[in-house]
Amino acid sequence: ATASRGKTVDELEAYEAVMCYHHYGITLDSRAYEEALQALEKTVAIDAEYALARALLSILYLDAFTFSMVDLDDPLERGMESARKAISIDPFCQHAYFGMCFAQLLQRNEQEVIRNAKKIVELNPNAGILAGTAGWFLAMAGQFDEGFGFIDQSMQLNPFFPSWFHFPYYLNSYLNGNFSDALEAVKKFGLLEFFWNPLMHAAVLGQLGRIIEGQSALQRLLSLKPDFPARARFYLGCFLIKDKWVDRMLEGLKKAGLKGV
Repeated sequence: ATASRGKTVDELEAYEAVMCYHHYGITLDSRAYEEALQALEKTVAIDAEYALARALLSILYLDAFTFSMVDLDDPLERGMESARKAISIDPFCQHAYFGMCFAQLLQRNEQEVIRNAKKIVELNPNAGILAGTAGWFLAMAGQFDEGFGFIDQSMQLNPFFPSWFHFPYYLNSYLNGNFSDALEAVKKFGLLEFFWNPLMHAAVLGQLGRIIEGQSALQRLLSLKPDFPARARFYLGCFLIKDKWVDRMLEGLKKAGLKGV
């Protein structure tokens, strides 16, 4: 991935395009996102039957929807269709089921999230990051204990797992009122320039009554995502599959000083 940095999109080989995606997947950086999107769209244009590229492209389209990375027409439908196409080309492509899990999560279809997550593990339980990703989706569908089992296994198989694996641990602690544990999970989540970091931080600080720190986290959130007050329920609802979870997060954010929701 490092070797391919600095090349123009036209110079990238298909494998390097995949590496661009993996660089983005670890950093969640907006510039890395645009590079990966361009590289994978070029790859699919050259080889329409490359299942992995289509699968990764589905995830990028869905990220465009959930994070407002870029302005795309119908990113949710494009993401769903790319995942379907990848599965039809290669039913053994784990990343294709990753894309399908993501699309089903956005549509709040718990059973389909669970079914596709288990398919990821069934295909190869020893694929470290992907097994952990399956666990992440299981947890986000409310199957916390089972999901944590796969995430913990993934962390042992591959210590270079993405730090966003810590989000379900944060969420579970937060929902259960274990706010000190949730605060520790924010530190492990990292990704300081990604708006979900200050979002998580502000919510739990609000619940802990640490209002001045919570207000500071809110300021960081609004500097990274100025439209958050107007779209708070949308952004939270993309990953929190139950309305009561969204309400609980908003409770903490409002205690920290969020207005206009």
